[in-house]
Amino acid sequence: MTPLVGLSVVLGLVVAFFLARRAARTMRERRHRQRRQLKRSVHRRPEKSSPRSEMRANEDPSTVAGDITTRDGAKKQDS
Repeated sequence: MTPLVGLSVVLGLVVAFFLARRAARTMRERRHRQRRQLKRSVHRRPEKSSPRSEMRANEDPSTVAGDITTRDGAKKQDS
C-alpha cells in the first residue's frame, strides 16, 4: 500500500469516527429533550374546573353534604 492510499484510509476512518460520535451525541441530546418535554407535559395539568362551573356547583343544593340523602334515609323520613 502506498503512503498516499494509507493516509487517505486513515483520514477517512478518523472522519467517520468523528461523524459517528457527532451523530450519537445529537441522538442523545434529542432523546434528552424529548424526555424533558414529556415530563413537562405530564406535570402540567389544566385547571379542573372554571370559576363559573364552580359557582354553578355551589348553587346546586345537591352538592352540599348536609342536603344529600340516601334512599334509605329518604324512606325513613317519609315513614
